[in-house]
Amino acid sequence: MSRQIDITVQGVVGTMPTVATTPNRRAYCRFRVASTPAYRDANGQWHDGDTLWFTAKAWGPLAENLGRSLRKGDPVLLQGRLSQETWKPEGGPAQTSNVITVTSGGHDLGRGTSSYMRVESVMSSSRSAATPQSAASADSSAITGAEPDAEPGAEPGAGTDAEPGAGSGNEAGEALAAGPGTGAASGATDPSDDPWTIPLAPADSNGFSDAELSYEAVNVNA
Repeated sequence: MSRQIDITVQGVVGTMPTVATTPNRRAYCRFRVASTPAYRDANGQWHDGDTLWFTAKAWGPLAENLGRSLRKGDPVLLQGRLSQETWKPEGGPAQTSNVITVTSGGHDLGRGTSSYMRVESVMSSSRSAATPQSAASADSSAITGAEPDAEPGAEPGAGTDAEPGAGSGNEAGEALAAGPGTGAASGATDPSDDPWTIPLAPADSNGFSDAELSYEAVNVNA
């Protein structure tokens, strides 16, 4: 029997996704997500509950695609494994954060529109450039009509940057009130209020320390 906790979180992206690579060239993405539950009282009025903050982490092609697609303030639906990470900052008490190891996710289409575009992995592209395709295999692909890895003329991230409310700090704060309620969210109402913005130590199963990793930035919009 599996003892892991699988959850689905509906919320708002609270920080710009950070995309980097691990020492073994595996793509990694990390960002914060705020979720504000709403409830209706006996009089039928909607109210906002306390805002819950999560750290979302993803690896591989999913990490690259999340980095291309999501911006601060975007409404999202994320599915993954729930865990907690505890660390002790220098000169301060131990801190604990809820973490979602994302297995799938994207924009919440109940709160806006989005569009899909097939893209080529940045890591795959780098490996392909390092190992040029032979002329024989290129001719073979042309004969068989094999579909290319990336759509001709595709621009990573197209269709999402223009979504209303995306990327604005003020709008992100306003969007934290999830659900039909109109009152201000209690708790952290702006991503800048998030107390967990320092590097976190990841789960041991991922084989490296987020806090100790020397990041190599990846330009996912290139």
